[in-house]
Amino acid sequence: MKKINPSMKISAIALLVFMLFFTACEDPASNNNNIPTNPTPDPTEVETPSDPIDNTPDDGRRPLYLQGAYATTNNNLVGNIFDGKTATSWQSKKGAGPDEGIMLLFQNKIFIKKIAIDAAQASGIAKIEEMIFYGDDIPCGKGKTGESINIGDTYSSLFIRFGKTDNTTEVKVEDKAKKGVVRKFSNSHSVGIQNIKMWDEDGKEYRLILPRKVSAKITASSTLDQASKYGVSNLFDNQKATAWVEGVDGNGINEQLTFELSEKVNIDEIQIWNGYQRSPNVYQTNARLKGFSLGEVGGKDYEYTLRDDDAGQKIDLRVPLKNSFSLKINSAYDGSKYQDLAISEMLFFENGVPLQLNKGGSVEKNDLSQEAKGTNLESLLNTRIANEMDYGPSGFYADRSIILRSDGTFSMYLTEKLYPETEDGDSETYETMANGTWEIQSANASKSIIKLTGKLIDISAALAEQQGNNEQAEIVQVFTDKLTIENNLIRGEQILDEIMIR
Repeated sequence: MKKINPSMKISAIALLVFMLFFTACEDPASNNNNIPTNPTPDPTEVETPSDPIDNTPDDGRRPLYLQGAYATTNNNLVGNIFDGKTATSWQSKKGAGPDEGIMLLFQNKIFIKKIAIDAAQASGIAKIEEMIFYGDDIPCGKGKTGESINIGDTYSSLFIRFGKTDNTTEVKVEDKAKKGVVRKFSNSHSVGIQNIKMWDEDGKEYRLILPRKVSAKITASSTLDQASKYGVSNLFDNQKATAWVEGVDGNGINEQLTFELSEKVNIDEIQIWNGYQRSPNVYQTNARLKGFSLGEVGGKDYEYTLRDDDAGQKIDLRVPLKNSFSLKINSAYDGSKYQDLAISEMLFFENGVPLQLNKGGSVEKNDLSQEAKGTNLESLLNTRIANEMDYGPSGFYADRSIILRSDGTFSMYLTEKLYPETEDGDSETYETMANGTWEIQSANASKSIIKLTGKLIDISAALAEQQGNNEQAEIVQVFTDKLTIENNLIRGEQILDEIMIR
């Protein structure tokens, strides 16, 4: 509400008229409240105007409310990292170790002076000998658990990738075309961490706080194709590469999302990551949310508008939401190729504290373990397969790895070096990483064919751009590749050349 300067000399009658008019404009029941409002600026671009209410005792650390966090495997255990308890930890699935990781998402860009990670202590936990840190998808540091690792920059996300570990076997390979090793992590071991510590620019430690979890039943009036691929769970998985996509003809006008929370809350802000954010191109090809209505079920709806922007857009709600409310699509930004409207992620706030909904119900992510049973895929699930090969006759060296997870996701890291051609002996290095989803096209005991769909990040191009001399293609690309697994070899058609299995 606007403040009136007390020094203003106005008559009592004029003041009374003004106050009556102003009060009418502020009436929540007024029709003026249905005029679309612009969201507040993207929190990744500006500082939050006020700090969240923090009711925990001051222990000398600087409170930092995360936008979210997720693990590439055993994501249900990621909260153990932030609970402050020495008896709990996050651990990967058995056989899943190197190239798995933890993603931290920040509400604003923050400065990270240094970071330290405490390893989990339990039987069957492999020793982590190397971690690689990626700030906003670009490598920004390396180190071991138990030591302080300098970062020294500002980021909106930080990915912690577990690299070299013990309990990894190597099989030597040598023929006329190549020589090197095939690496495989032990099927009876995991990697695990107990705690993550970070420090700000002044050397003060952050106290990392996850969004408060609230159980909820979330339903959509329609969903595109398989609910496990485009369902409402994607709205709260902290991964902007996944999305809820409506499933009716047209661009989703009048489709609704309904939220029934298990407890009464006081949601006064909502943040939405619009569109299908797997890549900038995918964002443009699909329809995006423009105007929408939001309100309590059986109560009054209020209208809001989003920009056509892939940044997270935070909106102050006119009337707080309690425990049963719905969002209805009123208008959309057209996709250049598809009419399907998508929303990648949502986050709610109560007095500045982020709330993340835990969806109930029977529809969950894919589980391909049963489909792979009895095929040559079965032994590969949730296990990192890696090759380090010198292809002498072809003139290059390659370090490649892939993880095919039973939940239908994958990670892939590819590094290739051309033999030196310059006078100073330098060699060209091309480094990429990819992640996304995979599906089985055919599978039996001797041969399987799978399809990868994902996002490819050209790390070499990103580093070159950071240095101001990138003349390469776009850094982020969406790709598909068909992999054939046969005769102890994984061979691709587009992105992956080959990875040997032993």
